[in-house]
Amino acid sequence: MIVPIFIKQNTLELRQKLSDLGLSCNNGKWMGQYLAVFYLQEKDKLVYVGSPEYDLKNCPDYSKGIICTSEDRFMEFVTNAVNEERETKA
Repeated sequence: MIVPIFIKQNTLELRQKLSDLGLSCNNGKWMGQYLAVFYLQEKDKLVYVGSPEYDLKNCPDYSKGIICTSEDRFMEFVTNAVNEERETKA
């Protein structure tokens, strides 16, 4: 199971790195100061979304997810999640 991954930043460069890994922005919602990467069952794929803090803290998976403080660590977890997703679909 892929757990949600959160980071308290949201930059164009970081969103580009997520896109380069093949992730799409869920419903085009990239605004907000934080980013969340999660598995969206309806689309059967990993996606990301930008969100303000209050939305993330109201998300039921927030307390079960990985909260990263550095971009490098965030990208490491996201890359691992992408690889795990690809392995399960192979």
